[in-house]
This record gives sequence, C-alpha cells and structure tokens, in this order.
Amino acid sequence: MSRKEFYLSLLLSFFLMYVYIPASLPVEGGVFLTVLGAMFFTVQLFKHSTFYISKAFLVLPGIFLYLFVFQFYSKPIPISYITLYRWLIYSLLFLVSYVSLRHEIDRKIWRNALITIAILVSLLSVYEVLDWYLRYFKVSKSLEYLQMPQMAYRLQGNIFGHPNPLAGFLNFVWPLLFVRLYNSKELKEKISWLLGLLVISIAFVYTNSRGALLGTFVAILVLSLSFIFRKGFGFKIKAIVQNKKEKKSFFVVIGVLGVLLVSMLWRSVFTGQFHNRSFSGRGTIWEYSWKSFLESPIFGQGIGAFPISYTKLAQLPPGDFAPSAHNLWLQFGVDYGIVGIVFVCTLIGFFFLYSWKTLQQKSDGKLSYKIAYIAAGMAFLAQQTVDYMFVTANYLVSFLVILVFLLKDVVLGGEWKLDRKSYFILVTVLIGVLGGYQQVVSSQVTSISKYIEQSHLYDIEDWGALEDSICVDADTHSLNALYKFECAMAVVQQVLLEQDVDAENHLDAALDKAIYYQQTGFDLNPYWATQEANLAVLYWEKGEKSKALSLMQNAVASAPISD
Repeated sequence: MSRKEFYLSLLLSFFLMYVYIPASLPVEGGVFLTVLGAMFFTVQLFKHSTFYISKAFLVLPGIFLYLFVFQFYSKPIPISYITLYRWLIYSLLFLVSYVSLRHEIDRKIWRNALITIAILVSLLSVYEVLDWYLRYFKVSKSLEYLQMPQMAYRLQGNIFGHPNPLAGFLNFVWPLLFVRLYNSKELKEKISWLLGLLVISIAFVYTNSRGALLGTFVAILVLSLSFIFRKGFGFKIKAIVQNKKEKKSFFVVIGVLGVLLVSMLWRSVFTGQFHNRSFSGRGTIWEYSWKSFLESPIFGQGIGAFPISYTKLAQLPPGDFAPSAHNLWLQFGVDYGIVGIVFVCTLIGFFFLYSWKTLQQKSDGKLSYKIAYIAAGMAFLAQQTVDYMFVTANYLVSFLVILVFLLKDVVLGGEWKLDRKSYFILVTVLIGVLGGYQQVVSSQVTSISKYIEQSHLYDIEDWGALEDSICVDADTHSLNALYKFECAMAVVQQVLLEQDVDAENHLDAALDKAIYYQQTGFDLNPYWATQEANLAVLYWEKGEKSKALSLMQNAVASAPISD
C-alpha cells in the first residue's frame, strides 16, 4: 500500500466512524456534510474532465419529487422536512462517491477504510468483553450469600450506539476480509487476514444480535453458492468433488464459514436468546406496526410519522416509544404505505436478478469482490427482516458505500459519460436544492449552540432566562410543537418561583401565555396525550374547569395507561 492510499483510507475511516456526529445535528451538521460533499466535488472537477454516472441514478429525481409532494400530506412536524433534507445530503455524498470509483485502486481505498474501522471497533469490543469478565470474576469471588450473576455479556455497540448496527456493519466487512484471505498467496498475508477475521468474529459473537446472525447465515450461503458456480459448474457439485483443487478449496471455505456460524449459534443458545424472548418484543412491535399500517395502507402515515402513530396505538407511557418497526418492509409500509413497499421490493428484485447473473459468471481462479458485495447485501436484507437500522448514521453511510460497490460492479445498467460542464451543472443544482432545504430546516429547528445554552439554563433552573430564550424559538420555529410546550413549561415554572407581592397579579397573564403556547403546540401535535393533560391542568388553574375536564377525559381515553 502506497503512502497516498494509506492516508486516504485513514481519512475515509475517520469520516465513516464519526459521521454520526454531524448527522445528529440537523442545522450545523447538515451544512458541514453539504460543504464536505461540495469540497469532494470541487476536487473531482479539478482532477478529471470526464465523469461516469450510472443510469440507475435516474431513480433519485423520482424519489425526490415523490417525497417533495408527499411532505405536504404528511404530519406538520419538523422530522418530515429533516428527513427529506438528510436524503438530499446522502444523495450528494452517494453521487460524488460513485463518481470517485474510477479505477480498482479507488475501490481498494474504500474497502481498506471499511476494514480498518471493523478491525479497530472489534479490538475495542474485545477489550470491552475482557474488561467485563475480569470485573465479573473479581466480583463473583467476593459473593458468599448472594446468587451468582449470569455469566453473559452483550457489547454496548461502541460508535454505533447499539450492538445490532455494530453487528450489521461487521456483516458488511467480513466478506471483504474473507475474499482477501482466500486470494492471498503469501503466508504472512493469510495469517494477518485470518487474525482480522478472528477478531471480528469474537466481536460479532458478543453483539448477541439474532438479526445479524440471520444475515451471516445468508451471507455464508451466498459465498458457498459462489464456489459452486465459480467455474461455470452450475449445480454439478460432483464436478467440484472430482477436482482435487476445487474440492480442497470448497471444503476449506465451508469449514471456516461453518465454524463461524456454529460459534454464533452456540452464543445465542448460551445467552438464552431462543427461549421465550419473542425477538425481544418484536412480536409486540410488529403487531402495532401492522395496525398502524392498516390505518393508512395506500400512502402511509407520512414521512417520519412512525413513532407518533405507533405510540398512539400501543398506548405507551410518556417518554417511551419504538424508534422503528424493526422490519424494513413494515417501516416503509407505515411511513409510505403500499407505494413505499412496492418501490423497495422493486429495487430488491433488481438486486436479486443482477446478483444471480453475477454468481453464475466464470472466474479466473480468484474470488471476486463482487461476491463479497452481494454477500454483504444479502446479509443486510436478511437482518432487516427483524431490525431496521437506518436510524444509525454511520451504519447508514457504510451501507451506502456497499450500495455504491453494488451499483458500480454488480448492477450493470450502463453509465452516462458526462463532460465537466454537465457534471458541474448536475451537482450544482443538487447543492442549490440542498441550500433551500437547509433554510427550511433552520426555520424549524434551533441551532446546537442555542440548544446547549438552553439545556444549561434548564439544569440551573433559571426559568426566567429559559422562558425568554425558548419562547423566542417557539415564535421563530412556527411548526415545532416541542418548543411551544417547553415555553409553556418555562412560563409556569417562573411564576411558581416568584415570591413578590405582585405574583398574584402576574398569574393570570402568565397562565394566558402558557395556555396560548400549550394550545398552539397541541394543535400542531395532537398525538401527545401528556401534553393534552398538561393543557387541562393549565385550564383548571385558570378556572375553566369544564374545559379542563373535557381535555383530561379525552387524554385518558386516548392513552389510558399513561401516568
């Protein structure tokens, strides 16, 4: 590896590892990622005069137009606009990344970045496991009367925030490592890649992710099929058995992958994951997700509306909600209806078709990275039957990298050759649309700097300053119901702290202000029973008891199990 390749791989690794930080900031983070994409685009303009874009990119303008129209029929909540804004950002990054893959060396740099992250995160995970077991044995030795705790541990997820997306990411990478192991000629290389696979396998085992385990099993099947097809033998397994070299290669692959699968199955049984767990509540989540889908089956509940719809149907207590349906098709069905499901299934159908054609291609004796991309894609789809992890930014971006590989090398739908002027116009228009949506999002969500300031005021209980700050946001960000609820809360808390003789004179004015913001917020988001109950309390204090009772009865009827 040259020094240039090393530094570029390291830079990409850093970006992919920490992309979740700007991705979590709708305003500043969106600007940062847009500028980053624009810088990448500028470098491409200076380096090249021709650019190649897959014809499959034609689907992106169609998706944008659909989401643009659909947002006006979605619930008037900021996440609708933020979702489309993020989609535009990822489209920009996806486009410039695809264009960057001009030669095999470019693909190698991206693969190196993914492998670097996987090994680094796996090493940190192994350290986490060892540290836990050391503390476990230390504590267990001091126990004399208490029952021994269960000797099982599940990783925290490291930079991915949860073990499920961590395991899903490792499913993207281990097929790449396996291809390098298989194609390596020198013993040192084979040992290094084998050690890398071992470290990743240990980390994978301790994620205890059943969805990822299912994905691994499917990826193993794909790799096994590739060995059956690789010389054009089709399903003639006898031809492989009769060829000593093919026989040895085939059974080595099955042996290595079999050990990996058995170890993960053993870990799942050992930790009790197959005993009365119902996929950790998946049955309940799927039940209410299905009910939510049936409420609006054609076009769905709206962009980003899943948490609202699910919380209402499941009657969850305040603060609890399911962030996703834990199933790709159910998630799209709830948000986008049958239209969304059909669209996703169509894309998956094309992926299956081209993957099947690729698997049947003859090879020169080496294992192609195309097979690794297909295995990673199949593992992703298998895991998405019981998980939905697009809410994790660095997992989503890693998936987009695999998708770029698939689009470039597997889904061969043809490419357009663009000159510098055409490419400049195309990306500039996309960045222009992004700029417009950045303004829309800025009008709905406050900046992170102001959020930190307000959080500090809340912690020190400076309700007067918080009221002045948050109520300005409530007026500025007209469609953000949360700011209006928080403004009403700050007003009430400030009145409660007043000790001067004029407090009684201020009470009516303060109640009127609090009721105004609370009512305005509830009009924007009438799906939050707790806020309806808070509005009832304000009307009760105001003396309008009949209205307060009506609101409280309605809140109880819509969420009877809430506190």
